[in-house]
Amino acid sequence: MSLLPKPHVFCELPRRIERALADCLVLARYELAFEIEATVVTLKGCVASYYHKQLAQESLRQVVGLQAIRNEIEVRQPTP
Repeated sequence: MSLLPKPHVFCELPRRIERALADCLVLARYELAFEIEATVVTLKGCVASYYHKQLAQESLRQVVGLQAIRNEIEVRQPTP
């Protein structure tokens, strides 16, 4: 018995991740990107606070098919 998701789950993974990030209105102002390798997603981009970094990660927690989230988002304070 395999613990990996069915193949159709892999095909839908990018769309599910995009939707989860888009559903969080706070994150809409940032240009976040992601890379998928098997069932691991890596988040990239820049946000203004550690709260927003964590929010991006937590928004993906319930995405079906993901087994791990690698959060490489950088926190940079906005310049005045």
